[in-house]
Amino acid sequence: MLANAAVSDFDDMPERYLLDQGEFSRRRALKMKIVGLAAMAFTRLANAAQSAIDYAAGAAAQRWKGLRERIMGTVVSKEMEQYEELRRNLLWTAIKPDSKPEAIIQVGSASDIGEAVKFARANALKISIRGRGHHTSAPIMRDGAITIDLERLNGIEIDAKERIATVEAGVTSGHLLGELLKHGLAFPVAHCPTVPMSGYLLGGGHGWSSKAWGTACSNVTGIDLVTADGESIYADAKRNSDYFWAARGAGPGFFGIATRYHLKLHSKPRAIRRSSLVYPIAAVGEVAPWLSELSDKLPADVELICMLSNPPNAPGNENRTLTVAADAFVDSYEEARAALEPLKTGPGAFTRSSFNRHSSLYLGDGRTGGSSLRRVSDSHWIDVNPTESMIAFCQAKLNPPSAQTAVFFSFNPCPKRDAANPDMAQSVIGRTLVLVLGAWEKPSDDGANISWFKRTSSVLDSVSIGHYINQCHFPLSKDRPNRCFSPENWSRLEKLRARYDPEEVFTYFD
Repeated sequence: MLANAAVSDFDDMPERYLLDQGEFSRRRALKMKIVGLAAMAFTRLANAAQSAIDYAAGAAAQRWKGLRERIMGTVVSKEMEQYEELRRNLLWTAIKPDSKPEAIIQVGSASDIGEAVKFARANALKISIRGRGHHTSAPIMRDGAITIDLERLNGIEIDAKERIATVEAGVTSGHLLGELLKHGLAFPVAHCPTVPMSGYLLGGGHGWSSKAWGTACSNVTGIDLVTADGESIYADAKRNSDYFWAARGAGPGFFGIATRYHLKLHSKPRAIRRSSLVYPIAAVGEVAPWLSELSDKLPADVELICMLSNPPNAPGNENRTLTVAADAFVDSYEEARAALEPLKTGPGAFTRSSFNRHSSLYLGDGRTGGSSLRRVSDSHWIDVNPTESMIAFCQAKLNPPSAQTAVFFSFNPCPKRDAANPDMAQSVIGRTLVLVLGAWEKPSDDGANISWFKRTSSVLDSVSIGHYINQCHFPLSKDRPNRCFSPENWSRLEKLRARYDPEEVFTYFD
């Protein structure tokens, strides 16, 4: 009978009933009643807690309902079942931060952005912006914020006669280039085809043929954007010029949300040719000084890089190589042969070579592991002779623990005039851009790889004049964001943020 009694029945159960049954002593009856009362109290507390959770969830769901009804895109809030999977898929790297935005808003049109900004302001939420999540510092992930995802904004309009393109923020480099080539046109798109226009252009954009055509942001002639008040405006050199100045190089420091870019286009080179040489790592003492000298001789339409990496299917640091590659963006085979001829003067210790071969605009197809790999990246502009830095990376103490890690040296990749352009926030460009791209598979290897990553950044910090914001790992030091700009431009950017976003609606570099 007791086994079938509800917990709440114990409150009114006569103690005499228990004694009369002869089953319990008075003491045991008292204990039983206390246990019953405790169980009842626990149940009431549990029910109250669950009610509070259900109420909070219901209130949260109600809060997002109005926004969902006003936009074309989707709103995935924290209490929804699909939230965690979506949150984890937002980043290109398999290293996922613990921070969780209150919601992820995948906008379906530019008008959705204004609604999302006004909603965030009304609910005291900050805003972070995602293009495709390539930045390994994960600035799009912030507690107490909403993440506005621009990936679905992928419209392109091309005026071939005027050589102008209008592209939405989610358009990738590969998509844009594919459309431009149909018209015999080109643009200094990113080296990786999956990089979207949004962060790439805001951060400057050092891509294919930037040495000849200028950094990508210097080819931006206007932008459509949403302000921190949720208003849609257009900006160029004459209208809303503060926004235009900041949009060309401020990166995550931009105090608005760029929705469309208006781009100046270039004629597609009729002959894109490549020469390459592969050296064993032991040859760095000869290769590095030769490259430093060579980089100053090559014409503007030749892009020169050196990659320290492991060849495919050859794990182990003993297999590391130096791959020297030069791409010529010219109009004939003869021009390419003349432009690439200096590559034949390289040290004779190479193990493989090819000269003046046809090349696509991309080193690969962009399928470089994506989110399956754990990634970190950093960048350094250096103005001194890069020979010493290259040799340091080839020494045993800086051997990366992962065979999938690579270090790129890009020589004179951009015209210095772009750093001195007063009309752009971009303001740090050096003689050589060094990119440290760490990649590995297992979480158990995090410690060794991140330790190596920090050591290499420390070595480069001693000669660096600043960082390329699109590949800068902000958590490495507090001054890293401002070292992406000249002191004057950093000061101006801070003042403009205070003016146009005084309530700090956007998350910036936090």
